[in-house]
Amino acid sequence: MSDSNQVKIPCNDIQGKGTLTLPMALPAHDHAAVLYYPMPNKDLRTVALTMLTNQLLSPIFFQEMRTEKQYGYLVGVGFIPINRYPGIAFYIQSPHTDSVTLTAAMNDFIARSGDFINQLPAEHWQHLQFGLASQLQEKDSNLRIKSQRYWAAICNKEASFDQKQKLISIIEKLSIKYVAEFNNGSAKVGLQHIPKGHPLYNLEGKDNIVIFNSERYIDQPLLIKGAGAGAEVTASGLFGDVISLARS
Repeated sequence: MSDSNQVKIPCNDIQGKGTLTLPMALPAHDHAAVLYYPMPNKDLRTVALTMLTNQLLSPIFFQEMRTEKQYGYLVGVGFIPINRYPGIAFYIQSPHTDSVTLTAAMNDFIARSGDFINQLPAEHWQHLQFGLASQLQEKDSNLRIKSQRYWAAICNKEASFDQKQKLISIIEKLSIKYVAEFNNGSAKVGLQHIPKGHPLYNLEGKDNIVIFNSERYIDQPLLIKGAGAGAEVTASGLFGDVISLARS
C-alpha cells in the first residue's frame, strides 16, 4: 500500500509516562473500572505470550471477582491489541462497589498473578497452548469475517497473509520451565518462558540442568545435566527423615 493511500491518525505517546488515569463521571450509572496494560513490543512472540497470559488469568479473575467477591455481573480479562501492539485489559462493572475499590481489588489480583503462573502445572500449560492454537486454526465462519481479516492484514502491511500461521507456530513451540537463579547474591525460583535453542528448552521429566555463567564462561556457559531425584526417590527420602525424627 502506497503512502498516498494511507490515513494518518493522531495518537498519544504514552511510553515512559507510567500509570495514566482517565476518570469518567456518568450520571445514574453503574460503577466500573478498566485497567489496560499495553505491551512495549509487537513482535509475534510478545503477542503469543500476551494471549496465553490472558487465557491463563481470565478464569481465575472471574472466579475471584465475580463468584467469590461478587463485585458485579460484568467481569473479565481480555486480549486487546491497539495499533498492532498487544495488551491485556482487566475490567469490572458493579452496581454497588465504587471504582476506587474495584481498581484496588484488580491491582491486588495483578500483583499476585505471578503466583498463579508459578503454580501452574505443566499439563495445564500444554492445555492452554494447544487450546489457543486450536482457536486460531478455526476457519472463518463467513465471508464477511474472512474479508475483514484480509483487510486488517493489508492495513498492517502483511502482504503475505501468513502472520496467523506464524503466530500459531510460535504458540505451539513456547516452553516454560521451573528455573532457580542465583545472581549477585540474590536468588529466585519460578516459571520462566524458555526460547527455542536455550539449554533448558528440551528439559523433560525429572532431568535437571545447572548452568554456570562466570568470567571464565561468558560466551558458552558450563552445563551440568543429569537425572534428578524424581517423585519416588524424593518421597522415599522424606519418609526416611520422618522415621529418623520419630526415633530421635
